[in-house]
Amino acid sequence: MALSSNHLEILRKSLLDNKIDYVRFTWCDLNGISKCKIVPAWCIEKSENTLKSGVTATCNVLAFGPQGIIPAIEIDETKICSNCIILPAVELYRDLVWASEKDCKIAQVICETFWMDRTPQQANPRFVARAQLTKLKDLGYKLLSAFENEFVLKKDGKFVFDECSSETYNTITTSKYESFLTNVEKNLRHADIMCPTIEVEFGGGQFEITIECNEGIKAADDSFTFKEAIKEMAQKCGMSASFMSKISKVIGSSSHFNHSIKRVTTEDNAFFDASNKVKMSDECKHWMAGLIKHARALTAFYGPTTNCYDRLHNIYCPTIANWGFENRLASFRLVSNSEHGTYIENRIPSAASNPYLVLAATVAAGIDGLVHKLECPPMNDENAVVLPKSLEEALDDLEKDTVLCKALGKELVEWFCITKRVCEIKVLKTKEDAQVMYERII
Repeated sequence: MALSSNHLEILRKSLLDNKIDYVRFTWCDLNGISKCKIVPAWCIEKSENTLKSGVTATCNVLAFGPQGIIPAIEIDETKICSNCIILPAVELYRDLVWASEKDCKIAQVICETFWMDRTPQQANPRFVARAQLTKLKDLGYKLLSAFENEFVLKKDGKFVFDECSSETYNTITTSKYESFLTNVEKNLRHADIMCPTIEVEFGGGQFEITIECNEGIKAADDSFTFKEAIKEMAQKCGMSASFMSKISKVIGSSSHFNHSIKRVTTEDNAFFDASNKVKMSDECKHWMAGLIKHARALTAFYGPTTNCYDRLHNIYCPTIANWGFENRLASFRLVSNSEHGTYIENRIPSAASNPYLVLAATVAAGIDGLVHKLECPPMNDENAVVLPKSLEEALDDLEKDTVLCKALGKELVEWFCITKRVCEIKVLKTKEDAQVMYERII
C-alpha cells in the first residue's frame, strides 16, 4: 500500500529532524531475503523527494533465486523487461544503530513493490499478508501474533559451541555470549523490536530470541527485520549467523508462529472460552480445523527450501497435521492458561521461512475454517495426514489446494512455485549443494 502524501510528509520530516544520513529502502522477496537500495538524505530533503517517487528495480526482483538465478515468470507482455517501483509502506522508520557509524546515521523504511503504473505487485509477500489481514478484519477480527526465531552462530566456520543437550539454557554457555546477545537486544529495541527472552538452545551454536506479540502486520515486519539484523550484527563481530532450517545432523532451527485473534468490537480473545476444560472457543476450533485441513499446502510456505525437509519428520519436529493441548510434539499446540494466554503455537515453520508468507497463509487457512465452520479433528489424532516430505511434494499440494490458491492470489502462488522449482529444486542436486548455498544466504 503506497502511503498518502500526508504520511509521506510525516516520514520525511521525521527523517530530517532526526538527522538521518542514509535510508535503506528495504523490501522482502519471495524467499524472505532482505533486499534494499540506499538513498542519501539530500534526495529526501528535496521537494520532489525520493519518498514520493520511489526507487526502481527490475520488475521480477521478488523472484530472484538464492543463487541469483532469475526464473522465467509469467508477466504481462507490456511489462516484460520493465522496471518496478519500490515505495515506502510505513510512515515510521527504524533506526538501524547496528549499521550506523559515528558520523553516519542509517535508517530503514520498509517498502513494497509496484508496477510502473503504481498498481501493486500481487506477488509481494507483504502485500499478500496485508490482504489477508484486511479479510480477517472484515469478518470482525484482528490478528495478534509473534515469531520465535532460532538461529546458529559460527566463528571461523565452526559452531561457537558444540552440539550437546546439556548446553540448553546453560548459564555458563550463555555468559560467554552475553555481551553479544544483550547488545543485540539493545540495538533491536532502538529499532522498535522488543525481545522479551534470549536463550541458548539445543543445537550447536544455536540460540533463540523471542519477539513481543503485536497486532497486524507488525509481527511480520519485526521478524523480517530481526533476521537481517542478527546476520549483520554477527558479521560485525567476526561471526556468521544462519537461519538455515537444518544446519547439522542433530537439530533444526524453527520459527514457531504464535497467534490468536481478537474481536474488533470488544478486544477480547476470540480463541478463549472458560466454559470447557481446554478453554477453547468454537472460533478457535474452526480456526484450528482450517489449519489442519490445509496443512499439507501450508507446508510449502512453512518449509520453503529443500533443506527444510531434513528438519521435519525428526525428533521434536512436526510429522503429521495434528493438534494437541500443551503438546510440544503436535504440529499445532494449543496453549491456554488464561484469556490473554490462550493462543495457537504453529510449530511447523522453519527458521528459513518468510514471515509474511507464514502469516498470510496461516490467516487464509484460519479464515476458511471460520467462514465454513469447519469441524475440528480430535486432539492428538494419530490418524492425521502426514506432512509433505519434500519441497516438490509440498508445492504440488499447494497447487492442488484451490481454496488457499484463490485466497492468496494467482500471481503469488505461480511466482512462488516457479521460483522454488527453477532456482532451488532444479539446481540443487545434492544435500551438500543445498547446505553450502542455504547457510550462506538464509
